Amino acid sequence: MASFFEAVPGELTEAAAVDGCGRVGALVRVVLPVVSGGIAVTAIFAFLASWNEFLFSLLLSAVRAQTVPIVIANFQTQYGLQWGPMTALATLYSVPVVLLTLLLQKRIVAGLTLGAVKG
Repeated sequence: MASFFEAVPGELTEAAAVDGCGRVGALVRVVLPVVSGGIAVTAIFAFLASWNEFLFSLLLSAVRAQTVPIVIANFQTQYGLQWGPMTALATLYSVPVVLLTLLLQKRIVAGLTLGAVKG
């Protein structure tokens, strides 16, 4: 996020101050719309990182309250893996992430290129 906020020219906040905005008003009305692509990309990456979290849910969840990655990992029995139910649940589990990525693909690409290119 730092590179997105550093890319905002200082002249924009100065112009907002000349127009009568305070610091919070300039942030809300000028800076946040400019960095909205970076905010969207950061939110998407944070969602994906928390969606696939395995270690914390393995260590902190109870037996009755398990997240989907833990349930998928528990399809291993003494006779081997239950491939059918495991792959079906993994496919259903990945559908929201795929749909979110397809819906926000334009923002993802714009935010990645905005933060990577300096100029």
